[in-house]
Amino acid sequence: MFIIVLISLILNIILINAVTFDPNYHLGLVNNVRAQNGKNPLVLSPCLQLAAQYHSNYQKSITTMTHDSPLGGLFARMQAFGAASMSSAAENVASGYSSDDAVVAGWVASSGHFANIIGNYQYFGVGMATTSSGTPYWTQQFANYQTCNPTSPTTTTSNPSTTTTTTVPSTTSTTGSQSTTTTGTPTTSSTTATTTSPSTTTTTGTPSGPNLSVVSQHLSLINAFRAQNGKAPLTLCSKLVQASLSHSQYQASISSMTNANPAGGIIARMKAAGVVSVSSASQNVAAGYNTDASAVTGLTASSTKNNILGNYQYFGVAMVKSSANYPYWTQMFMSGSC
Repeated sequence: MFIIVLISLILNIILINAVTFDPNYHLGLVNNVRAQNGKNPLVLSPCLQLAAQYHSNYQKSITTMTHDSPLGGLFARMQAFGAASMSSAAENVASGYSSDDAVVAGWVASSGHFANIIGNYQYFGVGMATTSSGTPYWTQQFANYQTCNPTSPTTTTSNPSTTTTTTVPSTTSTTGSQSTTTTGTPTTSSTTATTTSPSTTTTTGTPSGPNLSVVSQHLSLINAFRAQNGKAPLTLCSKLVQASLSHSQYQASISSMTNANPAGGIIARMKAAGVVSVSSASQNVAAGYNTDASAVTGLTASSTKNNILGNYQYFGVAMVKSSANYPYWTQMFMSGSC
């Protein structure tokens, strides 16, 4: 049976130091984690190295974390670079981490990504590419295959910069269907109001579904974390809960974690829900966490905690499940007048 597991993680952070990347050192970090969990070491694969680097280059070219690719699905992408007779494969992607240590730590702290890292695979590849603004895009690939003859794809879509049709997260319908083959696989994102530009593409479903977050419990967990870090508690804003619900419904309708929304940017969406005024705002989105506790644990274990610990007054949260029963989360933070 072919098994494809696609896990994604995106983190928008301020990069203070230069990004460092060493595939052999990265492999060592991964194999240390595997050894601690009784797993055999992975072998660096030249085919997966090419495939992973290509995918990081592609993510960089569209400045979007994605499992989608002009080369096709995960098996197709690995095969395009020479892997053959494949039986199973997995992929982790991330953005924002400035070193091998940081990104591996982030993945290990996330149960879905961790499951890929300690999965029953033989071969490994990793790639990283940095945008002109300094944001790194990472790709880890894991696989079992029979042969590897490193090659380059002959298709005309091999140059990521020529691909413009996948620049909007909501167009990743292939990724959405693939990610439903796994459950409980966390994906996280954070952004500020200035980076949540609206999408102009049509959606692939109608937003619907109730808020399955236990909002009061979620807020208590958030405020406990803020208290541990010397921050004042946030106040629940029902209008932010509604705005969060609308965005989680949108994510569930397209089966994709995204900060973009055809309804507009984050401040516009807050005001559409009835918020009186907004002086500052931010948003975290995530997918795969089935409980408020696990969602907060995942989001506070990564750089998304910067939004959680931000200087805000009000908070809202929602979780909606897709038709495939996959959970999509939205946290909203703001200062102003609720």
